[in-house]
Amino acid sequence: SSSSSSRNGKKTGNKKRTFLGDSIAPLMAIIFRARRSDKQEQGYQAAIYHDPSSPKSRVQVIASDIREKSKWQICVNAAKTEMHKLQVDTRWGQECQDYKASLKAKIGTLANNPAVQLKIKWKRVPRTVNKYVQMVAEYIPGAALMMGFSEVVRRNPSKQISFVLAATSARTIDTVIKAPRMTVYTRAVTVPFQLPIGRSISSLKEIDINQILAGAVAG
Repeated sequence: SSSSSSRNGKKTGNKKRTFLGDSIAPLMAIIFRARRSDKQEQGYQAAIYHDPSSPKSRVQVIASDIREKSKWQICVNAAKTEMHKLQVDTRWGQECQDYKASLKAKIGTLANNPAVQLKIKWKRVPRTVNKYVQMVAEYIPGAALMMGFSEVVRRNPSKQISFVLAATSARTIDTVIKAPRMTVYTRAVTVPFQLPIGRSISSLKEIDINQILAGAVAG
């Protein structure tokens, strides 16, 4: 019908704006296929796309169920949003619309020391997955406290955990972990290897975590 065609046209238009596969050929394609005892085929197919011409240098991985009636997919999109920033968005479910999680990585400086910030968000995840994610989010700061970290009782976003690691020398790092129920931190953690710290860090941007450290690392 005309209304059905209109809906399909809208979906197609949305995909053209979203998926690299509508404009470039895949860099690689992989198919996992098996035949069950009832002679029905099952498996998954994945395609990897890379657009080097994009200012964001996008990489995309699309995996889907090979069964014709299934619309289950997982879509991973990685892009360099700025010179020292990387964002990875993962969506999955029916046409990649049911669930979403993301990871952001930023390289910069903290008090003139090279630093990296990792932020993980889970906006929509299955109930069982959310249960285990919450357990891990609570376990990490608990384990950190047992390792000698200091604690700041502070409510942070409920579906987010972030890490800040600053190299104060080639063998030591300062660490801040922000979990939903608390913030933990420590200074001068010794690492068992030499960090690849360059002499010049003038090109790196300052990581915007001053508010975190003001309350968590003061003194």
